[in-house]
Amino acid sequence: MTGFRRRGYCPSLESPMETGDGLLLRLTPPIGGWRPGAVAVIAGAAERYGNAVIEMTSRGNLQLRGFRSTSIPPFVRLLEEAGVTEGRRVVVVGPLAGIDPLAVADPRPLASAIAGDLPRLAPKVSVVVDGGGALHLDGLEADIRLRAADAKTWHLFAGPAHLGLVSEEAASHAALALLRRLSARGGFARIRDLVAEDGAAALRASLGGVAEAPEPPARPAAEPIGLHRLRRRVALGLGAPFGRLEAPVLAELARAAPMDCHIRPMPGRALLVLGLTGTQADALRVASVELGLVTRPDDPRRRIAACPGAPDCASAAGVTREMAETLAAQPDLLPDDMLHLAGCPKGCAHPAPASITLVCQDGKFALVRGGTARSAPERILPADDIPSALERKA
Repeated sequence: MTGFRRRGYCPSLESPMETGDGLLLRLTPPIGGWRPGAVAVIAGAAERYGNAVIEMTSRGNLQLRGFRSTSIPPFVRLLEEAGVTEGRRVVVVGPLAGIDPLAVADPRPLASAIAGDLPRLAPKVSVVVDGGGALHLDGLEADIRLRAADAKTWHLFAGPAHLGLVSEEAASHAALALLRRLSARGGFARIRDLVAEDGAAALRASLGGVAEAPEPPARPAAEPIGLHRLRRRVALGLGAPFGRLEAPVLAELARAAPMDCHIRPMPGRALLVLGLTGTQADALRVASVELGLVTRPDDPRRRIAACPGAPDCASAAGVTREMAETLAAQPDLLPDDMLHLAGCPKGCAHPAPASITLVCQDGKFALVRGGTARSAPERILPADDIPSALERKA
């Protein structure tokens, strides 16, 4: 391990992050996920060596909380002995890559070509290779995005800037050329810096092989929760309430799942169970309801984004989870899109604007409408006054 840090990078097994409840680790799943036995090992080890709190990140990773410097080495050894492996961190493909009958292309060969020749990059640089389908990755931010136009042609994006169309062979060369330019800048350089300095047209011209083309149309948001039909079997998407599970719950889910399936976290703070028959999916859905997981897209808990809050996060000025539970039990008070509960103005759980944002502030909540956790509040309210304030506005 290289030491403990607080921000500006992505935590991992090798580089834990210091938080309010100890050290935080992050596990990246392989493309196909883990077998239930491996998931049970992860859950058991998180309870034994951490504080049993497991979070699903917005990018589809597992965060394990509450470790100490002395507990990480035996935790890592246990995972290694159980054969628990990790996937790629920089290059991301969708959770149904290669097995979704609705996909435009299989993104795995292109992703492998890029991942096999990566330069040294800033910690949070990411590449999304999106083959489309039911669980596309439009909602995932990326420095470089390749979105399939057809089986052999890809739309190339540098941050939000659409550069044009490239063949599959030219796509890997173009992506790597951009990444090398970022690497040469050093520090914490991101693609937005290149776009701001050079402009999209100049970047396109410098790459070669990129043809000007209209930007592809926006797609409806991907829905991770529910049943997804594959070529032969089905996959079941399940949500973690407010993105958080206790380790015993995850272990119970692993025990309830068929031994020959795979489980992986996915973007949207959810879990995907792959390779089920219809009957197995029905049984697992029933078991998941009993475990308190989110099994319906319209579950009101999905309209609340809540960070860990105090005492888990050292930056948080108050508790968020209790308020999240209180408001989820009164769905009529919630906006149609998102209510964001933030422990501090960083707004990690939902950086984008939300209809309602509540920011912990000296034991109270700052109420923001239509903004982010950093926006000027409409007013400051005690926790007990929040439901009535939302009811009046509703």
